[in-house]
Amino acid sequence: MVKQKRIVVMALLLGLVLLFAPTLCLSANKLVVWESSGPEEEWVRKMGELYTKETGIVIEVHPVDQLSQPDKLALDGPAGKGADVVVWPHDKLGQTIEQGLLMELPEAKLDLSKFTGSAVEAMKYQGK
Repeated sequence: MVKQKRIVVMALLLGLVLLFAPTLCLSANKLVVWESSGPEEEWVRKMGELYTKETGIVIEVHPVDQLSQPDKLALDGPAGKGADVVVWPHDKLGQTIEQGLLMELPEAKLDLSKFTGSAVEAMKYQGK
């Protein structure tokens, strides 16, 4: 159950970011994704390849342990060396938003019907 929820949350995060990549990223020809090494990284790589074929935007996957990502983003993000997409447990969401490390995706531009209600709720912070 936990693994299934984690996969749904990862898919939601990746889907949301990839959906808005052309308008959200500074470099419209490449997105950097941090994911733990292992099966999850391989899945993200495969999805990235499909996205690249569809859009021409290159998805560059870097293996970074999920629990290390918030601290790494806090250090690397302000220097312009952070990831465009991060994949970590949803319980880190509030802390990283408060630190100014994550950007809000406006619901008006999202098709939330493509995601389960629990996945959408897991990605909200203070109702957004």
